[in-house]
Amino acid sequence: LDPIVVKALIGSESSFDPDPPPVTSGAAGLMQLLEKTRRILGDPKGELKDHLTIIRKEEIFHPVVNICGGIRWLFRKRDTASSRLKRNATWEEAVAHYKSYLSEYRKNPDPRHENI
Repeated sequence: LDPIVVKALIGSESSFDPDPPPVTSGAAGLMQLLEKTRRILGDPKGELKDHLTIIRKEEIFHPVVNICGGIRWLFRKRDTASSRLKRNATWEEAVAHYKSYLSEYRKNPDPRHENI
């Protein structure tokens, strides 16, 4: 994973503000993790079978913890995008899936697309 991809994702998610203004989705921190995502990342009986990332609620805004959780979630999104695409997803497709617009990205992968 190229660190520039992570940097671009952080820039697009939070503009590098570790405590961005609240959004209606409830996303938090640099990587804009959802509470649901935080729980999934640490659930040993959940969809992640290995490499669990335990994030306590009070840690969600800590930049290092948030970035670690976000990167782990990005890897998970690459796995699920690969499954949907029936081939290995690119990191760009994983980012599109992370940001919840993989289907729109597939229709128009032009980097000047309004959602990117």
